[in-house]
Amino acid sequence: MEKFYLEELSILRKNEFIDYLNEFVDSYNKEYIINNIVNKYLNNNNGITYIDGCPSRTFLLIRKNDNRIIGTLNIRLSLNENLLKFGGHIGYGIRPSERGKGYSKINLYLGLIKTKEFNLNKIMINTEVNNIQSNKTLVSLGGNLVRTEIDTSNNMLNNIYWFDVNECLEKYNKVYKIYI
Repeated sequence: MEKFYLEELSILRKNEFIDYLNEFVDSYNKEYIINNIVNKYLNNNNGITYIDGCPSRTFLLIRKNDNRIIGTLNIRLSLNENLLKFGGHIGYGIRPSERGKGYSKINLYLGLIKTKEFNLNKIMINTEVNNIQSNKTLVSLGGNLVRTEIDTSNNMLNNIYWFDVNECLEKYNKVYKIYI
């Protein structure tokens, strides 16, 4: 059985992280990604970066069997007015070649454990309405859909979910504990 854990993003996995990002890059400017995204997250202060002015921590989802980066997870430790409306406490992703295997649920479950460690007991996550897989993941881990609204910054329709972290961890512990 495959096992997973979250590891804080660090310079030690810079090349692996670039490889991970390359799966998301089609015609997008790779130099921009390396200079702006990689350096922003790898050369930060004690693991804390700022998203829209809010402190956040970034983690890698590592598959123990082959020590491969499977996904990323970012936790915003507090939310300003903008992130409270769209953005939320957690952003996560799975590398394209590993999608469709249930890893996003494991990633989110591990993220819920981390939010509890950061004393976040109620969290918000949003996703675009047309991202069917993400919506299924959020619902499957106990997300409560509270509103659907257009994000005027990109004109995308989003579903906004709230989670009671303790309730979700208790309810899904037996399902996902076997993967950690």
